[in-house]
Amino acid sequence: MSIEVREENSVKNLHISTKRKSRQRVVIAIAILVLVVLIGNYQVGANNQGEWRTSALQGQIAMTEVQLKQLVVAENLTVYWVGPMATALYTLDTTKANRSILTYLPQKLRSQKVIADSRVVGTYFAPNAFEDSLVAASKSGNASFKNANGNVVFFPRERTTGVFVALPDTKYQIEIFDPIPGQAISIASLRDQLTKIG
Repeated sequence: MSIEVREENSVKNLHISTKRKSRQRVVIAIAILVLVVLIGNYQVGANNQGEWRTSALQGQIAMTEVQLKQLVVAENLTVYWVGPMATALYTLDTTKANRSILTYLPQKLRSQKVIADSRVVGTYFAPNAFEDSLVAASKSGNASFKNANGNVVFFPRERTTGVFVALPDTKYQIEIFDPIPGQAISIASLRDQLTKIG
C-alpha cells in the first residue's frame, strides 16, 4: 500500500472519528439538556404543588371529592362533613386556628333553580366541646335534641338553616348550614350522616 493511500485512509478515519465524537458530544449535550429540563420541571411541579396545597387550605381552590379527601389525610386535619353531594366540588378553609370550614359547591344544572348560598360544614376544636354544647343547648331560645348517634343537636329556634352538633368523646363542635330551610336539621337528625373525612 502506498503512502498516499495510507494517508487518505488515515484522513478518512480521522474524519469518521471526528464525526463520531461530534455526534457523541451532541448526544451527551441533549441528554444533559433533557436531564436539566426534567429536574427543573420536577422542582417547578413541587413548587406548584405546594402553592396548590396552600391555596386549597385557604379555601381558594374548588376540589373534587378525591382531592378533598387526599388533602385532609395528607395534612392530618380533622374535618367533618355530611357526605358527598352528587356533582359537587368543595372548598376547605383552614386559615383560622382550630377551625375548618368545608363549603359544598353544587354544580348547577340549567333546569335547577339558583340557590344563592351553598351547604357549609364547620369543624371547631374546643377542649370541652361536648360539655360546652350541652350548656349552650339548654339556654332559653334554643331547641335541642339527641340524634340516634347520641350527638347533641341544637340551634336557635328562629334559625331554620343551621344547627350545631356536638359529638360525645370528641373535642369538636360541628356547625351545619344549608340554604334550604329545615335541611340542616334533617341532616343532623340522621344516624351516621355526620362523619369525619379520612
